[in-house]
Amino acid sequence: MFARMHAAYRHAAGVELLVTRRGQTTGAFGHFVISLTGGVATAEEFIGAGANPTTVVARAGGPTYLQPPTLKCWRRLASSDPRTLEDVGVAFPYGREGGKAMPPRQTARSWILRTENRERFWYLATQPLYAPTPKRFIVYTIDAKSHFIESMSVQAAENGTRSIAPHSALRPVWLTARLQAMTLATTPKIPDPTPVCR
Repeated sequence: MFARMHAAYRHAAGVELLVTRRGQTTGAFGHFVISLTGGVATAEEFIGAGANPTTVVARAGGPTYLQPPTLKCWRRLASSDPRTLEDVGVAFPYGREGGKAMPPRQTARSWILRTENRERFWYLATQPLYAPTPKRFIVYTIDAKSHFIESMSVQAAENGTRSIAPHSALRPVWLTARLQAMTLATTPKIPDPTPVCR
């Protein structure tokens, strides 16, 4: 299924992922913008929520930079920082380190794909509800015709688990985030992280 999704995104200029839920609260909690060339992420930006949001940016071949609302310069994040944007330079929607995927389930209009990823995956989507957890579980809803992602649900199990089936059996379900996806026909404008803070 990931191969089908990647083939679809080879013809897209980018994708935007809006975080519409955190825990039991719905709203607008920031969004990701990913620029694609031939289906590969060449740049990524995360813009937080609020009137003066924090912005995180990464470009292919470079580190991730963060700009707090109080600064005009960009801070370079250490590679170990969980806010690091790891999708840049990777074929979308594959992850840099991959993960486990269950066989997809088809509905009348969509494919449902459940995956297991390491703990840092989609860290920013769950802020500020974050706490250390061994694994995250991501459920993709994929348009059956276009194979573009419609939405993603990010969940974590408090004590971790070696199995991702059945998804509904995770106890308790927490650190949940829901992301609505929109495929972009034109290349998004992602800022150049300059100047860098000294």
